[in-house]
Formats: sequence, structure tokens, C-alpha cells
Amino acid sequence: MGFRSTAAATASISVGSAIIAFASPSPRAGVIERYVRFTRPAAHQDDITIDAGVRVPSPKRPAWFSTTITEIQSSVSPAYHANDGRWLTQSVADAATNFFGTTADLLPGQPHIYSSIDGDLVAEFSASKGTLTGIISPTFTLLFAVVDGVTSERKIVETRRAREEVRNFIKPLVADPHGDLAAKK
Repeated sequence: MGFRSTAAATASISVGSAIIAFASPSPRAGVIERYVRFTRPAAHQDDITIDAGVRVPSPKRPAWFSTTITEIQSSVSPAYHANDGRWLTQSVADAATNFFGTTADLLPGQPHIYSSIDGDLVAEFSASKGTLTGIISPTFTLLFAVVDGVTSERKIVETRRAREEVRNFIKPLVADPHGDLAAKK
């Protein structure tokens, strides 16, 4: 049976031998199951499976990502060392790993990372229009940018908004004066 060209077909539902994925527990699962049964002949209804997992595409991570995460995790203070500014706490390392995992593809390149005296992670970036410095702690991330001698800062407290906040904050650092559609040289 061919796939019907309807508005319902735009809901990213694959009808056939594929497994259909939805949020767990999905209030829409019943609606989706009825839709699938409607579009499939009765003889094939037994091979339909609805998976209750969520599959969210993750952003493509840059080449430097795994090296940077390994460096961060290997900088966690051993239990027998007092933190003298050379080590990160596990909570800071976890916060940095989450931050980079969420935003690495948006950042202007590989960061130069080090620990602050207070044990927070400092990440410095060079961009085409200026510099970006991030201070990552377990409770917030503070971003500083210098673009054409003008400084700006943004404090990110809600980790669920980190990606959107970083995307908006770094636009002046990497923006081409002709916009995103400008020809690449």
C-alpha cells in the first residue's frame, strides 16, 4: 500500500515495517495507533509496534568535543588534593560537560580551558569578530564577549535554555556583515 499524501503524513510517522517512536507515556499514543491502524490493512495490523521512547536528534558535535570533554574529566581533583586552582570539582566538570554537550556546535571553535582559583572552569574562544570567555560553575554559566572593543555579558542560569541563550549571544562574534547567506570565501 502506498503512503498517503495527507497533512497527517507530515507528522514524521513512518508507516510500514518501521518502529514508530513517541514520548513515554504519550497521551498521543492512542491517536497515533488509531492513525496507523487506519492507514494499514487489517491483515498487517499485528506487526505494528509503538515504541514509548523519545528519540531527539542531537546536534553534530565538532571534532574538538571529545578531546575537550576528556580533558575536563581528567582535571577533576583527586580526593587527596586540596583545590589550589589547578583542579575542578566533579560538579563543575559535570556542568561543563553538559554545557559543551548542549552548545559545542554553536561555539566558535575549540576552547582553551583552565580552572579558576575558585575551581570553576574557564573556557576561552577566538572568533572571527572578537573573543568569548565562559565561566562555568555548577549553578550558572557566565559568558563575556568582546566584539570590536565592545564588551557584553550574559548569565545563563537555566540549563534548558543554554542552547538558545548561546546562539543569540554569539551572533555578533561570528556574524558576517552580509548575513548568513553571504558567499563563503
